[in-house]
Amino acid sequence: MKNVIERAVISTTGNRLRLDLALPNTPTVEQSSSESTPVVPSDYRTVSEFKELEKANLIAALTHANWKT
Repeated sequence: MKNVIERAVISTTGNRLRLDLALPNTPTVEQSSSESTPVVPSDYRTVSEFKELEKANLIAALTHANWKT
């Protein structure tokens, strides 16, 4: 909530606070009229892909810090 208010203060011009400017845009899921399964955008990652990305990011950070924590 604090972040939303901070974004609203930064994003709003004038003297009225606009929370609609602070809320992130959420992707819409379109549904075909012939199918009941929603169409999922291709930029979503699976859990295993996310874990691999997280692992690679941690290794990159450790390498950058010469493995000193």
